[in-house]
Amino acid sequence: MWNRFSYQQKNKALFGAAAVALIVCWIFAFSKTWDAYTHHRQLQQQVNGGDVQTKDSRLLIQKSRVLDSLVARYTQDSVLWNDNFIMNASAGITDPAIKLSYNNTAGTRRIGEQDTIALRKLITLSGNYTGLVKQVQALETIQTLGMLASVTLKSKGSRSGEAPKEISADLEFRAVR
Repeated sequence: MWNRFSYQQKNKALFGAAAVALIVCWIFAFSKTWDAYTHHRQLQQQVNGGDVQTKDSRLLIQKSRVLDSLVARYTQDSVLWNDNFIMNASAGITDPAIKLSYNNTAGTRRIGEQDTIALRKLITLSGNYTGLVKQVQALETIQTLGMLASVTLKSKGSRSGEAPKEISADLEFRAVR
């Protein structure tokens, strides 16, 4: 049967067979590859078009994770924190030469400064400078006190050139409800 066709007819049949083979290959393999390639190209265009936004969003996600970890570290139950604050602070002071006093500053807040989330306590330590530094470091490591927000040093009755005999330090601790 193949001998009945001329070379011209065989060449035309060869082109037809190649077209049928190309269509079958397209259906089975090339169409899926082409769809994946176009989808990848669209995603690349979206990423390249919004390159600044994706970098900012990654940075924002990293910063929010850091803030969440800080909030989780300093979150305290407000009732327990208020009730046990002085007891926890006095347990952290190991030097008998350092005096601890508590200042109730609830009524001394500035107008318009209302913290619904942050809890604040202010204590005063008195003693020599090296003892104060050691005690501040010891108090800073106690998790139940919260975060040490500020330290204000004050010297009493010292002249210039003279080392003050007693220094007081106001320590403000903060925690998150």
